[in-house]
Amino acid sequence: ERSTDPRTIRLEGMVALSAGQLRLTVQERGGQPLGDQLISANDSGPVEDWRRLADTVEAKLVYAIWNRAEHDPYFPVNAIPSDAGRRAQLAKAEQFFSLGQWENAQDAYRAIPGTCLLCIFRSHDIARWFGLPQDTLGLALLQRADSSFPPQYRPLIHSFTTPAPARFDTLESASRNWNWFFLAPFEFADELFHRGPLYGRLRAEAIDPFRQTLLARPRFWPGLEHLTWLLISEGDSAGAKQTLDSLQAQPAASGLAVALANLRLLGFHWRFLPPDAARQFSAALLKQPEILHYRDAAAGARLLMSMDAPRGAFELGGMFARWREREDAALPGLLAQLYGAAALGWLDSLTVIRKRFARLPQAPAYELLALELEAVLRAFDPNPAVRDAGETRQELERAARRLTADAGLHARATWMLGVLAARRGDTTTLSTARRDLRGQPSQPWLGRILDAALAGLTEPSGALALLRDAPPLDREVDYADPLEDAVVHLLRAAFQEQLESRPEALRTLRWHEHSQIGGHLTGEPQAGELAWAVGTLARWKRGELLTAMGVNDNAEWCSLNRGIARLWAAGDSVFRARAATAKHAADSAPCGTAP
Repeated sequence: ERSTDPRTIRLEGMVALSAGQLRLTVQERGGQPLGDQLISANDSGPVEDWRRLADTVEAKLVYAIWNRAEHDPYFPVNAIPSDAGRRAQLAKAEQFFSLGQWENAQDAYRAIPGTCLLCIFRSHDIARWFGLPQDTLGLALLQRADSSFPPQYRPLIHSFTTPAPARFDTLESASRNWNWFFLAPFEFADELFHRGPLYGRLRAEAIDPFRQTLLARPRFWPGLEHLTWLLISEGDSAGAKQTLDSLQAQPAASGLAVALANLRLLGFHWRFLPPDAARQFSAALLKQPEILHYRDAAAGARLLMSMDAPRGAFELGGMFARWREREDAALPGLLAQLYGAAALGWLDSLTVIRKRFARLPQAPAYELLALELEAVLRAFDPNPAVRDAGETRQELERAARRLTADAGLHARATWMLGVLAARRGDTTTLSTARRDLRGQPSQPWLGRILDAALAGLTEPSGALALLRDAPPLDREVDYADPLEDAVVHLLRAAFQEQLESRPEALRTLRWHEHSQIGGHLTGEPQAGELAWAVGTLARWKRGELLTAMGVNDNAEWCSLNRGIARLWAAGDSVFRARAATAKHAADSAPCGTAP
């Protein structure tokens, strides 16, 4: 392997067999050892004992490499185990981590006995990326023992417990001060990519720090994987193709790593290639044994929404719904279709999907979700014809009566009736809904949102105050309704616009670009997914805000118009008309034909 990195260690091995004895030797080749510190290891023994010999040589090599690495100013020598055996275990875990083999890495870090501070650091990152529960005791230990790490690590450690938005400032400063320490720009980029939009940052801001990560550590696969995902989401086909090609050199893996590799390819196909090619690729993928038997395969269609590929989510979701070999894929498949149809402006399809939910277990909750999603899209649309939600309102009223035995679902239907009433200025129905929710003390935020909606009819600043403490997606929250977060953001932006705080409204509406989810999206609907489902409507509102602000020539404005033109091109008539307007803007100067 060729590398221009002077820190690259090249090894060559020799195997000798004589009279039933095997001798293994590995030594450094062509490198520039530090002083007389040449890396080498060897051992010998009976040929049938070859596996033990290989493990012994590996452990010796790891020890020698760790010793070499101790001269690296970025290496956390005081945060790793002291004995050779555990260092060998750590080296394997680090290799899994660098290759993006997350499950193997997490298991390997946790299997190392004793206290390994670097293991805790890495495990926290993996859990954070996948929305898994955090080890609070481990985090507390890292905070107390941060002096065991070099200075470059310390702001990263403290960012783990620094609340947003201050967390972004901490990481941005670390990235700026230590940009050649690959983890500093990577942690900043990762935070921007996953959670930046929740706090008004553009997802695209993460591109440059991801690229800096790869300049500092070209073969750091997590950086390359994240950048690929982001470039697909941002519509950069040439950049995504280049990083995908680089990822092909990644060593073979299994489980989650393979699933993510296939998901990136799915995203690329559905985002950039003709539909027929994407369909063929998707169908062939579902026939592969490793996909057929992968437990969380059905998450793929829903995750395509995070790549801004709702057409793929809809069509792959349909394949999952009809996947005879995996009946468990039907529900996540229909959810993906629901989200995709919402983002594509196919309101009639929401009704069809709602009726399909009726054939599945837990039908009432999912039928209600489809109805609520249509209600939100109609309630917050600026077009009066779309906002005329008479049939939707009647369906919700029937659902509320039908679901009286289920307190949670009844409260959701009642709440959504209140949201619809607020958006059309019907204070009588809104007050009735609010009164009904007072009998549901377990759903405090649903009632508070209606209080804000009522206040917003006359006093938007007071309404904003009522929504100030609404829990964001990056906290562990059990939302009473999956659409609760989306309604809060859309209401908040509406009140900010009423107060002529357009820049604030713009930042609020950027939230839909996030990729903050928990687990693998095979279970119940998550609030974050509903942000993607209403994302095209949020884009349209952002474009209108920028136009009202006199900004129609920046990268955000161009990106919004390109997205609307693509996503609503085949939508219902109102959305098709908007797509045509957006396409004209995207094709005109200064946007031109940029990706």
